[in-house]
Amino acid sequence: MLSITLKPLTPPGGMGRMRLLKIQAAQVLYLKIINERVASDKADIATSEAAITNIEQGIEQAQAALSTYKANLEAVQNGIKRVSELVETKEIEEEAAPELGYRNLLRRLNTLSSSGSSRELQLLINQKEDLEALILKIGSTVTSLKQDLHDWQIGLALSQRLLETHLAPVLGTQETLKSINDILSPIRRIPAEIWGHIFQLASDASRLASGKSSLPMVVSQVCSRWRAIALDLPRLWSRIEIPLVDWWPCHLKCHMDAQAKRVFRGPIEFIIPLQRIPDWETQAIASSKMGGLYIHEDPFLYASARYKPKLQQEYVGSSRRDLKNISSTSLCQPFSIHVYVTSDTRLDGTRPFSTPFREPQAFTVEGLTPHLCKNLKAIFRPFTSLRRLTLIDIWPEYPESITSINSFTKLTHLKIEIKELKSLDATPFLSSSLEELDIQYSHAEAFLELPREISLPRLHTLCTTLYEKSPFSKLRYPALKVLKLYAPMLAPSPRFSSSPSGGTTPLLLEQISFVNWNVASNPAPLKLLEVMSFGPTLELVFSRCFIDATSLLSLVKTNPKFTKVTLGQCTGIIQSECEVLKGIVGSLNVYA
Repeated sequence: MLSITLKPLTPPGGMGRMRLLKIQAAQVLYLKIINERVASDKADIATSEAAITNIEQGIEQAQAALSTYKANLEAVQNGIKRVSELVETKEIEEEAAPELGYRNLLRRLNTLSSSGSSRELQLLINQKEDLEALILKIGSTVTSLKQDLHDWQIGLALSQRLLETHLAPVLGTQETLKSINDILSPIRRIPAEIWGHIFQLASDASRLASGKSSLPMVVSQVCSRWRAIALDLPRLWSRIEIPLVDWWPCHLKCHMDAQAKRVFRGPIEFIIPLQRIPDWETQAIASSKMGGLYIHEDPFLYASARYKPKLQQEYVGSSRRDLKNISSTSLCQPFSIHVYVTSDTRLDGTRPFSTPFREPQAFTVEGLTPHLCKNLKAIFRPFTSLRRLTLIDIWPEYPESITSINSFTKLTHLKIEIKELKSLDATPFLSSSLEELDIQYSHAEAFLELPREISLPRLHTLCTTLYEKSPFSKLRYPALKVLKLYAPMLAPSPRFSSSPSGGTTPLLLEQISFVNWNVASNPAPLKLLEVMSFGPTLELVFSRCFIDATSLLSLVKTNPKFTKVTLGQCTGIIQSECEVLKGIVGSLNVYA
């Protein structure tokens, strides 16, 4: 049985839900304000980054111009140097000729002064001064741009820190909103591995309607979380359905072997119409590979036998000689059979149950009509060693069909769902080896008929609907430890003045569960707890119940044996009352 325990959260109800909704609205408004601040911070950061980029481009252009001007300055300085060397050369020549006269020397100087060298020198000197002034100006501009760049970088760092400061409450608020949404919508709290298990059960459902899309494709379109879970489950996507068109036993057997080898250990289904069930040799081979047999008849389709894979087993054989060499463990692996029948079904008790391989350990019969119940003895004849048996909505109008069945000496788990019939003699099914008995009624007139007292010395768990005609009167179960009571649907539950102890020996229960009860309007569960005898400690479990918190608190205060309380999908109790209850019992488990 799959169970989820999530604590210490409590399913909200009444005022608690209103408070959560108000908190949720306040958190949403706060998150909106913080998001506006974050958007403003991001805009400031974008402006700062754009300004920094422009300044960096200006610095690069200024530095490029500065390099050009420095190159020009170097060229001017080289020209000045060249002209200066020319003047020095002429002066040296004049000094080297002292014999020339004054007139000669004056003529030379006039020539020199009027030459282009003197004008070129003056031009270069003036250009040098201009370049030096321009280089000085560009240098000051670069220094100013670098200072601006430093200021913008400091502003950017401050904006980023402010953004981080504003993002911190955003994350906290989002977590708070997620927690509140999880409380208000408990289905969101289901872990991914539980969803995966649910998807696998849905994909293996015997009467799952087949649509245009496969189940993994359907669940992947619900939301992103379901899509991620489905993608992490290769089993959902690797199922192969093979319609068999050739029904000759030898061909069918070879085809099944070939397909089994092709998929290796992957899942595979063979759908075989009941009118063309293969010979028992082929079915024995199939049973050695498959883990279960499901038989379903649809009034608009042919009945079909569906074999489900057993991934731990793999055997390939195609002849009777091969079957003789197979070990008994490979052919006698336990599996389960579920039979769903309608009014048009014809079963004579010989097919498909008279198989040469060992009988299953679990067997379910659902929807047996009166004329089919005539053959219950033939149907159940091969299954005397069953360990789990489930009877759902069967209508045995012929008592001899039930009373003639051999007792199931190895049966440990029995489940009976009585929906339409008024009584059922379950004596042939109540074996002394029973450890768990589950009896569910749809109305008060239906009851479990026991012509005599039945002793169930090993019965550990009893589940039943609490009507007037309950199985307490003639059942003896001295070892009972767990009692599970379903709420009556169409009639009031009985009033108890003494403990339904199953005989003279008082019960020493360790756990009692109530399912689908409205404890506020029907105090029968609390009255029952007042008169029953329990062991040293007792765990109370309420599943899908409306709780009367005041009565429950009063009850657990007066009885120190109630050391643990579990509330599953219950309403009518708020967080503060849960805290008080936890302080009384010591251990409180709440799950949605």
